[in-house]
Amino acid sequence: MVRSALQCCRPENFKQVFFGLIQSFQRKIDAQSVCIVLKASPHCNMRSPGYNFPSDEHAQINLDHYLTIFSYPVKPLSVWPCILMQLSNMTTEELYDKVISHYDVKVGITLFFCQIEPNIFLVVTFENKKPEKENFVKEFLLDIAVQLSCNKVFAALKPN
Repeated sequence: MVRSALQCCRPENFKQVFFGLIQSFQRKIDAQSVCIVLKASPHCNMRSPGYNFPSDEHAQINLDHYLTIFSYPVKPLSVWPCILMQLSNMTTEELYDKVISHYDVKVGITLFFCQIEPNIFLVVTFENKKPEKENFVKEFLLDIAVQLSCNKVFAALKPN
């Protein structure tokens, strides 16, 4: 079991395992797009041995601080600023282990957000209004987020 779970998390197997799931999900629910977004903003508290943003508390959040890791079928450029505005307003605690939906009246889109890792988010966009209690969408997002974070792999690696 551990071996098959580890193989699913390998980058070369991403297309086989996750791309098919995301593609069929997008077609089934008729979503505009499904994206995985990295929040690499200077307000992030993460530090690495490599490059780190300068610690300027008043730094502006701009489009360059959010990177698209994956997008299917295409990156939603027309609503990208709206997605990033919502992500920048949300805290990690709000998104932890749940799905948040937002309907933007001005643009006429519905956004669903789910956190995969502290700075990695799964975002689904719809071109119309969807109910907040869209159970199929919420269940799929939570399920795919757990799979993408490889929680089962880490649980299986715990010593006996």
